[in-house]
Amino acid sequence: MTVSLGEPVQVGANAWELRWSSDAESPLYRVYRNGTLIMQTRTCSAVFTIPENEAHAIEVLDNAGVVARAFGRPNAKLGWAATAGAIHYIVEQYTGGEWVLVGTVQETGKQRWHAYIAALGDDATHQFRVTAVNKAGAGTPATVTYTLVRMPDPPHVQMVYDAGTGDVVVAAA
Repeated sequence: MTVSLGEPVQVGANAWELRWSSDAESPLYRVYRNGTLIMQTRTCSAVFTIPENEAHAIEVLDNAGVVARAFGRPNAKLGWAATAGAIHYIVEQYTGGEWVLVGTVQETGKQRWHAYIAALGDDATHQFRVTAVNKAGAGTPATVTYTLVRMPDPPHVQMVYDAGTGDVVVAAA
């Protein structure tokens, strides 16, 4: 089975309409925001509010668990295994020659953790570190470095319907 996700359309200052489809018969779609189930629906569209400067990843799955590509503001998903005894995790990004706090993730007993990091630039190297903190204090930070490369924009096309022949002509816009 295949889930296809259309290009998001901005319908307000921070609102985006997203449409999807599946080749499954009468699929029940599961929609996740940052890994959390927010909706189950048989419809093929929804409008999402995405606050500026916050990372949000939207994923749509059909009955078979097939995932369409994620949609959201440019971001990275950092993941790490839980550390025994940790109370929380500190996530930092190396910016302007120093480590800057991105956020704190509270420990709740999960085996695996992740954090979404917002507004990453294209073709640039990004460096992050995650530090587990327990009752004795902060542990040794684990550092991750990577280069983000943006996917190319989709082609823009124009479709013209000829009522006389019933044909649709598709041409580059």
